[in-house]
Amino acid sequence: MRWRTPVVALLLFAGMFAYALLAATVAEALPDHWAVRLAYYFAAGVIWVFPALRILVWAGRDPQSDR
Repeated sequence: MRWRTPVVALLLFAGMFAYALLAATVAEALPDHWAVRLAYYFAAGVIWVFPALRILVWAGRDPQSDR
């Protein structure tokens, strides 16, 4: 097993946990209107993909090409 695999697993787990807490905290401060909540939950549900994708691409890179 490459060393990146456990590092990525820990980063993704910790990052998703922190992101979920942050998203839930921000959601509590939103106005109580269905359109605002719909837009927020849509955005919050999509935004996490971009940092996770960068981490997964980094993990999948060939270690020989890093040199």
